[in-house]
Amino acid sequence: MRFIKEHSLIEQAHIADINKKEVIVYTREGGNIPHIHILNPQDNTFECCVRLDKAEYFCHGNKQNTLNTKDKKEFVACMHKSTKTRVGHFTNWEIAVLIWNQGNPQAQIPDEIKMPNYLQLK
Repeated sequence: MRFIKEHSLIEQAHIADINKKEVIVYTREGGNIPHIHILNPQDNTFECCVRLDKAEYFCHGNKQNTLNTKDKKEFVACMHKSTKTRVGHFTNWEIAVLIWNQGNPQAQIPDEIKMPNYLQLK
């Protein structure tokens, strides 16, 4: 089968759930700005993007929503949650960074970076 340049797959990885929203990494979109998507897949009424490298939203396309104070707190708790893997324990944020870095060699997040304070999202 031949590869057709005009058609590409957007790879995605489900990181976690926050209430009725999902946290997803799309590794090959968004102009090389490291970010995750938080969305409501049931009815597509909510979608926002949050940068992985700083406490900022990354608004692109129709992904313009923001988190309220309660959602920010739940998002922070979710991203701090540790998950056991075959090679050790990682937070959901660390897993998102690993997945981003694996799919985006041109826009790597440094290994020494710490999770931003997402309570200060702006």
